[in-house]
Amino acid sequence: DGWIQLSKQGPNGTVMTGDSVAVVKDNEINNWNVDARVDFRVNDDTKVILSAGRSNTNGIELTGLGAGEARDWSYSYWQARLLHKDLFIQAYGNESDAGESFMRRSGNLIVDNSQFISYQIQHSTEIGSLALTYGADAYLTRPKTLGTINGNNEYSDNIDEKGIYVQGKYGFNDKIDLIGALRYDNHTFVEGTQMSPRAAMVYKIDPRNSFRLSYNKAFDSPSALNYSLDILSGYLPTGIGVRGIGNRGGFNFNRDDNGNINSFYSPYAPGQIALNDITGTNVAWEVFKAGLTAELASAFGISTESVNEALSNIFPNPLIGLKNSLMVLNLDENASSPFIPISADAIKDVDPLINSISTTREIGYKGFLGDRLAATVDVYKTNITDFVGALQVMNPNVFIDGNSAYEALMNPNAINESVLEYDLILMALDGAYTEEANGMIEDDIAAGLAQIPYGTVMPEEYTGNDVIMTYANFGDVTINGMDFAATYYLDDKTQIAGTYSWVDKNKYETAEGILVPLNAPAKKASLSVSTKLFDTFDLNVRYRWQDAFPVNSGVYIGEVDDFAVTDITLGYNLLEHSRIDLSVQNITDNMHNEFVGAPEIGRLAMLRFSHTF
Repeated sequence: DGWIQLSKQGPNGTVMTGDSVAVVKDNEINNWNVDARVDFRVNDDTKVILSAGRSNTNGIELTGLGAGEARDWSYSYWQARLLHKDLFIQAYGNESDAGESFMRRSGNLIVDNSQFISYQIQHSTEIGSLALTYGADAYLTRPKTLGTINGNNEYSDNIDEKGIYVQGKYGFNDKIDLIGALRYDNHTFVEGTQMSPRAAMVYKIDPRNSFRLSYNKAFDSPSALNYSLDILSGYLPTGIGVRGIGNRGGFNFNRDDNGNINSFYSPYAPGQIALNDITGTNVAWEVFKAGLTAELASAFGISTESVNEALSNIFPNPLIGLKNSLMVLNLDENASSPFIPISADAIKDVDPLINSISTTREIGYKGFLGDRLAATVDVYKTNITDFVGALQVMNPNVFIDGNSAYEALMNPNAINESVLEYDLILMALDGAYTEEANGMIEDDIAAGLAQIPYGTVMPEEYTGNDVIMTYANFGDVTINGMDFAATYYLDDKTQIAGTYSWVDKNKYETAEGILVPLNAPAKKASLSVSTKLFDTFDLNVRYRWQDAFPVNSGVYIGEVDDFAVTDITLGYNLLEHSRIDLSVQNITDNMHNEFVGAPEIGRLAMLRFSHTF
């Protein structure tokens, strides 16, 4: 809570500031929506449908870089459809207006007037026993963020996705249908053309039961944010920024002839700094002394000049023998330390993003087992190639190795006894640094010095000293799964239904040893009972359960606990065309989280009135 000065990056890198606004954490959400639709029946074969709408929201929104506050963020959309016999044509568009929204960590304003436009045409025909559907579509993404989201990518972030497709269904005989499809797509930032085939066979045992075999290969192109993101999330205590960056061309680190990382950048010194070079390592020492000087001068009413002179006499300058250590920012909110040690040879270059390819093989059944039990079962195996993960920290920060700092501080040094405030400074140091190990001043200062992130190892493609969070393809993963659903009809008024979904893993390990979660539970189930009371009331009681699962999505890292809730819905037919429904989700008010970083959810009651014309 507090006040922040809103700012945004304008043209040519200029920074514009706005009003100071109160930042008070408030989980209240205020939304409104309005929609309109008009149908024109031109004749028996032709219909035109026009629709448009607008929504507005105020509240805290989760992003991959932390919480943002939506203030009068609105979306507008329009849609026009033409249906003429077997021809379908559609144009669709939406536009965003971020209002006065901002990132809560950095105070940066969010400007988002982006547009998305889609055009589609589809036609169907039959040739004997072959039913054909074919068409083309185009998706045009036009980001407009004034540099507040896409930064330096602002003027090269338009994406065009265009595709053509054909699908056929052939009735081989009364029992067997064969289905095949083929699609070609092109993407602005993806080389070449992507082909997606699909094949299936449906075997109808009888009119009430069927089996299905299918093969499907599909691609998932990286999003506009995956390619063009360039936004500041916040700062480390030493002023080093944490920035989300899209990945178009990959990132490569500067290495020596042996392939080892050999340099870094710091906000406290110009240019490239050699790792473990005395000039570089003493940058950290000077940063530490500056903070200590200001703290002591303020606490004891001594001039900063005197404190600085005393410190320079107490400890050698430069410190000989300092060595660097590398650590990666740890985003796990439950972690005991904000940084994780990493060796130099563990720092990997990041390849440019490419499409993820999913290949799924499935066998399924749908039908009635007897007169009252309906069931569906799907068993599948999915191979995902080049899985695109959430934002991950790519580059490490540079620290001083604590052991080397202690040894450097213990080196013999001359002390100038003529400094008048020397004894007072020494007493202050002795009082301020007595919490580590044996309470020695040198021991405590070494421990404090080793906690300062004063530099960052940077890729060649990026200038600055920010910690970079970016997207990457994390290798291949194979998932086996099953979905089951069944409904038992007790009579014409009451039915019992259940569902169960299972996958064999909710995280996997890449070839580099990186654990990548799927951000979804491996198991979830539901059981419900629906009945009609007095011919006017509809009652549904549903029990939902899902298993715990790990999360790694941008700055949200941790685990979601398993939970179970019970929902009740009661509906009443007021008139022939009027109805009122009361829905209470989580009726026992079981407070739980459904994602890391999201607020706890308790009971939610909704009352709805509807009338059809």
